[in-house]
Amino acid sequence: MQVIGVSGSPRNNSSVDKLVKLILENLNNYNAEIISLKDLLINPCKGCLGCLKTNQCVQKDDWASVEETIRQAELMVLGVPAYYGAAFGINALTHNFLERWFAFRHQGLKLNLRKVILAIVSGEGHGEITAKYLKTFFEMYHGVEVVDNIIASGTTPCYVCGFGEHCAVSAFLHRHGEGAKITKDMIVPIEKQTSVIENIKKIKLTDG
Repeated sequence: MQVIGVSGSPRNNSSVDKLVKLILENLNNYNAEIISLKDLLINPCKGCLGCLKTNQCVQKDDWASVEETIRQAELMVLGVPAYYGAAFGINALTHNFLERWFAFRHQGLKLNLRKVILAIVSGEGHGEITAKYLKTFFEMYHGVEVVDNIIASGTTPCYVCGFGEHCAVSAFLHRHGEGAKITKDMIVPIEKQTSVIENIKKIKLTDG
């Protein structure tokens, strides 16, 4: 089975990157190719319909460098940071990447991909919203089964920006109340989130 990972995080060595790698390692795909969207310029779909006859987008950007890899993969582990999770579900890098899948949808689906595992990191506990949106995208629009979703806790910027204990719109204050103090134990690395590691170990891929 040809397996790839995709990270939609804009940050180096991010929690999303780590979660994708942990899942791939659990599947014994230590050397699977990982596409980092932060290293690519992928524009949003322009709605020009230039891909109708060829199933290839006519834009000249980095989509062309990953298009065939996506098309040929059989399993993808997609890492997504849930920016504005309750409202948007996914961040802009991931959204642009997925919009361009429109080019695969003409004259019958042009994908080998049959299974996706979602690796979602949410600082505000909105990962289930992200999972719902993405399940609709893959299963309704592309005929790809979401076989599992692993949701991990991320670090809300309010915990590390330096103003989280006093800012009027701080997510930290909303969660913990006035007078609360930020402590190191509130930020738990992916690899130390026991329930996440256990859920990764439970991932099962069926044949077909």
